[in-house]
Amino acid sequence: MQTGLYVTLTPDGTIKRHLSTNEEEMLLPDTTVAEELIQFSEKCFLLDLDKDPQGMWELVQRVDEKPELYAELWEVVAVYCQLIQKSDPIHSVLTRTKMEDEVPPPFREGAQRKENAITLLSCLTAARMAQLLTIHVLNNLCLGKTIRAKSRHVNLYQCCVTTVFTLEDTLETQYLFRSEDTYYYFLLQQFLASKPNVARCEYCGRVFIPKTRKKTKYCDRIVRDGKTCKQIAPHLNRKERASADRVISEFNRVNDMLLHRVERAEYDKRESPIDLTREEYYAWLDKAVCARDRYLAGQLPEEEAVQIIHMPTIQELRES
Repeated sequence: MQTGLYVTLTPDGTIKRHLSTNEEEMLLPDTTVAEELIQFSEKCFLLDLDKDPQGMWELVQRVDEKPELYAELWEVVAVYCQLIQKSDPIHSVLTRTKMEDEVPPPFREGAQRKENAITLLSCLTAARMAQLLTIHVLNNLCLGKTIRAKSRHVNLYQCCVTTVFTLEDTLETQYLFRSEDTYYYFLLQQFLASKPNVARCEYCGRVFIPKTRKKTKYCDRIVRDGKTCKQIAPHLNRKERASADRVISEFNRVNDMLLHRVERAEYDKRESPIDLTREEYYAWLDKAVCARDRYLAGQLPEEEAVQIIHMPTIQELRES
């Protein structure tokens, strides 16, 4: 069986998945398209190339001068994939398979070492690009906005996947993925085609899928002392509610503002002095999510959480 992630979509919306590698077959827990996308949108990557902790981009610039650096880069990525194999098997396996499909190994890399090195690192950043689009789609659905796939997001308009047919008692259709970004673009297509009902919890501010079409204010996530938003929020007093509203509203306001700046730069390609890069957005997001969650868990005061989350508006920047 070819290495990669095999996915089966059942009529009730369940996703059945298993990973195939040279060493083993790994059965993953069943999930749904919505659950998988929401979990992916909140995921933190162990290796954040935007911050370049390994100095890998510097190695890329020198790879033409010292050919052996290409082998070193390949080894760094391979070790990273091995390191996260247990904690994040999908990311591990599909990063490695994407690398094997798109980048020649050191012993036959040819003369274009620098181009190959850049492609090698792009295999690591591809998942973050897919995550950014997932966040964008979920946020816009919460606001009731239309997702313009054909004109704005080509990966949502058309996504090429490999279909595998297995004949046992019946003919079963599976989808084979050898890259993580393609897997999530495919799930986004399935998600949007189902006309989903997406909401944002009025207590924790996170996206969730209501169980009914009836308006639901709070989600079932556990946020404090083993209790869910649905259990905590209705019993808050006026002061506690105002404090929670302030923190979550500030998080949502800044998040929407920064996503708009990134979108303008990456999708519309319009230059502006307030454009935001993916690197800058994720640097803010990591700190802001931590502050929001610590506040909800009762581990951070309101004022400190708001201060960490706050990002100056255009007017504030001009005034300063």
